[in-house]
Amino acid sequence: MVFGAGGKIGIGNSTPGNHLDVIGNLSGGYAGFVHNDGDTNGHYGLRVAGGKDDGSTSNAIISICDGDNEAQGHITISGATVSYGPFSAHHEI
Repeated sequence: MVFGAGGKIGIGNSTPGNHLDVIGNLSGGYAGFVHNDGDTNGHYGLRVAGGKDDGSTSNAIISICDGDNEAQGHITISGATVSYGPFSAHHEI
């Protein structure tokens, strides 16, 4: 783990470009896992916030990329509307 300039943290990356930059090479597993298991109400998973405070423009909240970090799609918010896409890779919901 590296603590870089401007409060940036790198895990698996000695020169983090983001506030939290995690790079891994784990075959057969996920790079990250968030689990809040309390087996009762009120145990949430992951909260992601970004964009303008009033949501008045389209804000990309989550970007989905392939292994080469090429964008394949995204989840955006604009006002009270959540949009998924456009996705260029094969996907099923």
